[in-house]
Amino acid sequence: AEALRKEDAEERARLREEQQAEYEESLRIDRERAAEKALRQKEEEERQRQEAEELESKQKEAAAAEQARQDKIAKVLEEAKQMVPPEPAAEEPGRLQFLIRTPDGRRLKRAFRAEDTIGQVYAYANVEGGEALASREFLLVETMPRKTYEDRSMTLADAGLKGQCALLVEMIDDE
Repeated sequence: AEALRKEDAEERARLREEQQAEYEESLRIDRERAAEKALRQKEEEERQRQEAEELESKQKEAAAAEQARQDKIAKVLEEAKQMVPPEPAAEEPGRLQFLIRTPDGRRLKRAFRAEDTIGQVYAYANVEGGEALASREFLLVETMPRKTYEDRSMTLADAGLKGQCALLVEMIDDE
C-alpha cells in the first residue's frame, strides 16, 4: 500500500512537472508570437509613416511648383499690363484695328497706333488671353499670306501692318 501511494505520488509529481513544462512551453510560444506580431505591427506603422511623409513631401513640392507657376504667370501679366499702350481714338490717323483669335476660339479686338510695337500687341494678347496665354509661349501669325511676327521691337508700320489686321495666336510649346 505504501509503495502504491509512493508510486501514485511520484506519478502525480511527474504529471505536474510535465504539465508545468508544457505550460511554460506554451507561454514561451505565445510570447514569441506576441513579439513577432508587435514587430510586424511596428514595421507596418513605420512603413505607413514613411509613405505619409513621402506623400506630404510630394504634395508640398507640387504646391510649391504650382505657386511658382502662378507667381510667374502673375509677373508676366503684370509686365504685360505695363506694356499695353492706351487705345487710340477712332478718328486718329495711323490707327490699326486688330482682331486676334486665341486657340480657345476667343476673338480679341483692339486698336493700336502704327508706331506701337509688335511687343505691345503680344502684351495685349497676354493680358486679355489670361493664364491660358501667359503660362505658355506663343506666336502671332497672319494667315493670308502666312507671316509670323516674332521681332517684338519692330513697330507695326515697319512690320507692314496697316488698316485692319487679323492675327492668330499659335502656341509653340507643347503642354
